[in-house]
Amino acid sequence: MKLYFGIIVALCLVACQKNTEQPSLDYGYYYYPIKPGTTHVFWVDSISYNDNTGKIDTFRFQLLQKFDTLISNNPTTYRILRFVRTHDSTEWIERESYFVIQKKENIQMVEDGIYFVKLSFPVSIGSKWKGNLFNNLAPETYEYQSVGVPYTIGDSTFQQTATVTYSTINAIEEIEKTAVYQKDFGLIFYQNTYINTQEDKRSGYKVSMRLRY
Repeated sequence: MKLYFGIIVALCLVACQKNTEQPSLDYGYYYYPIKPGTTHVFWVDSISYNDNTGKIDTFRFQLLQKFDTLISNNPTTYRILRFVRTHDSTEWIERESYFVIQKKENIQMVEDGIYFVKLSFPVSIGSKWKGNLFNNLAPETYEYQSVGVPYTIGDSTFQQTATVTYSTINAIEEIEKTAVYQKDFGLIFYQNTYINTQEDKRSGYKVSMRLRY
């Protein structure tokens, strides 16, 4: 009888432990899904200006990014191809390629042999990381400004996005970078603004990418 009672107690304890187990951590990997063959097309707008000379240059073109193929399993590395064109009626021209590395703790992009940390996991509002951790460029600390909220681009509203920001303001320059990722899709918007503040009048540029399809 005592043995039977002990077994019942043990089973109850196991059941209680299962019921109190914490849910697995949501890392948010779905904010940067990779499927070879997938293509995304962006409008790219660029403006550069110099108030000292009064010169303003503007450019607009389309950018196609294609997840090409898996090239390594250790670490998991994919090649990404970029194509550009100026109008729907013109042909796509291959511009460059780069690599994306998927790790448990982050997403890294490799351009011209330089490594950048684009996303950090788990995706959590307020979480920060060093974007230039694996290169010799000036330090840049990125942060999740918002997670799991809608974001509107033109007439389109994306329902579940994560926004990454970086900014620095000093006596020499002002830099602001913003990247927005949609759940189960990836990058939908990017903007990089640079302003030189060393002279009486400002000069700089703004480059933005917004998803077309």
